[in-house]
Amino acid sequence: MYRTIKPKLSTKEQIEHLEKKGVKFVLISREEATDYLTKHNNYFKLTAYRKNFQKHPAGKFKGQYIGLDFQMLKDLAIIDMRLRHTLLHMTLDIEHFAKVELLKVIENSDIDAYDLVEDYIKSLDEVRLKILNDELNRNMNNPYCGDIIAKYKDNYPIWAFMEVIPFGRFINVYRFCAETINDKKLRDNYFLLLSIKDLRNATAHNNCLINNLSPRTSNHRQTMA
Repeated sequence: MYRTIKPKLSTKEQIEHLEKKGVKFVLISREEATDYLTKHNNYFKLTAYRKNFQKHPAGKFKGQYIGLDFQMLKDLAIIDMRLRHTLLHMTLDIEHFAKVELLKVIENSDIDAYDLVEDYIKSLDEVRLKILNDELNRNMNNPYCGDIIAKYKDNYPIWAFMEVIPFGRFINVYRFCAETINDKKLRDNYFLLLSIKDLRNATAHNNCLINNLSPRTSNHRQTMA
């Protein structure tokens, strides 16, 4: 299989490569940029933010970035880090209150909390059931939720079950509950939680969030108020 091999560059060579691409070192010196790449960030991640800047389409500087200084990449990396920290806290809070909301709806219904989990597990096909069992088995020795699994194994009430499954599984359970209880608000919130899961995964894994703010790169269309 053909694959493109890019050479490993030293920090000095990384700086030189950026200069060839039209990146300036006016707002920050080459020495400071070298120190930043050595101690605070890596070249691959930092240069992802170049997508936010245009290149010369033709002429002497064709293919080089227009008005891009290394300091701008550094600023975007710092902004992105702070944004990730903020959004991670928000997504964790949303997960918490989604569980609070779901339990409140269940408490106000005539659904049995144990039957609900049993029915959910019965609804899974063989492959999905194996995946669930693998998820639970991985947490059996977990110091934070292993005791819950040991206590309720094979007979979970919904409030205990929610504490030992990953967020993606919880969203799947959330949808099952919404359909079982026939609650429109829960069904609508389920689709919001899918987006929240993607965002939480991205922030928890330190993925770049603002590496490409070009038009038409959003997954969702914005509407004017």
